[in-house]
Amino acid sequence: MGNARKSKMKTVIFSDTHLTNMFDEKRYLYLKKIISDSDKVIINGDFWKGTVVSFNDFAESKWNLLFPLLLKKEAIYVQGNHDDLFIKKNSTIFAVECCKKYVLKTKKYEYIITHGDIYTLPRKVSIFFTFWQLSVDKILKTHKFSERIQLKKL
Repeated sequence: MGNARKSKMKTVIFSDTHLTNMFDEKRYLYLKKIISDSDKVIINGDFWKGTVVSFNDFAESKWNLLFPLLLKKEAIYVQGNHDDLFIKKNSTIFAVECCKKYVLKTKKYEYIITHGDIYTLPRKVSIFFTFWQLSVDKILKTHKFSERIQLKKL
């Protein structure tokens, strides 16, 4: 039988990229890498900068190179405070689901993910994050922006 290691599902959560129609190759390659290296993707709001560029201009920019990859990873979009009201309908070009709150369940924990502008649960256990990678039992910090994730042991 040997020492077969259990494979853990890797989920990447990022937020507040505030992309515009101005393409940045270095940023694109970074996002492409973290998305490609994951099994599941959750975009925790403010994917594009709605106060600077319309959703349509953003969607028609070179950033749309990420869209097929996000769809392949069945990306979830959690609405942010800077997102346009029509995001729910238009997010289907890069995400399979759009919501105000997403619950990610593992064998041991339930992660309740909301954008930084809403907190509906007590702050018993909260972790600041933006570019964090979640695997079944580990949370690894990989970037330093801040949002909140609520963590509740099942």
